[in-house]
Amino acid sequence: MAPDIYNTVKIWEAARATSAASTFFDSIQIGPTGQRYLDGGTVANNPVRHVWSQALQTFQLKPHEMVDNLNCLISIGTGEPSYVAFDETVKGVLKALKNIATDTESTAESFHQDHSDLFESKVCFRFSVRRGMGDIGLEETEQLRDITAMTNKYLQSEATNSSILRCAAVLKHGECMSNFA
Repeated sequence: MAPDIYNTVKIWEAARATSAASTFFDSIQIGPTGQRYLDGGTVANNPVRHVWSQALQTFQLKPHEMVDNLNCLISIGTGEPSYVAFDETVKGVLKALKNIATDTESTAESFHQDHSDLFESKVCFRFSVRRGMGDIGLEETEQLRDITAMTNKYLQSEATNSSILRCAAVLKHGECMSNFA
């Protein structure tokens, strides 16, 4: 995001900007200049590394300084795909390549490995519905019942509920504690 809107962008606008999948959801214009934001495509289906790099650059911090000053980082996934056997047909290979190109969970996992200290200190949270949700494409609106059922099951798990409560506490506590404000 352009530096001139950091103090005016609303949380819902930033979240909406990250969900602007060009073939399904329109881009969004944010801020006084009306800067347009849209999906990162296959380059940034999970933008957590881009967000991290941009924050380092914007706040002119070294990685260890970012760790010391970070109040909260939330990564929201689109669901973990099921395991699928590799099909050696042309169609199967193309499907496998598409899945690899749009895989958000491997990015989340590698970020977690590289920044495990953030997760251990409870300032970084990843929320993504377990197996199956990632198999439903954005265009499959007829599967809303399945999406709702999977999401409700995920939200009712004790581990997810505990993480949500910890995340909410961090957000509440950090409300007036930001070192970047």
